[in-house]
Amino acid sequence: MDLFASVMVKRIDELRLEDLDLTRSGGLERYIAGLRGHYPTMPADANVEIVRFRRTAADI
Repeated sequence: MDLFASVMVKRIDELRLEDLDLTRSGGLERYIAGLRGHYPTMPADANVEIVRFRRTAADI
């Protein structure tokens, strides 16, 4: 069972790799491009909700 851990709200133009736990070069740009692909009218200063879950041993 997944357990809710936290929610962080950031403006898309303030996102950093660390906010999304991304490590690959270009990962943030690909993430934002994916959002824009789904939401083409999304403003440059839109808010993004980053939801984190904690996994239990039974789920792993």
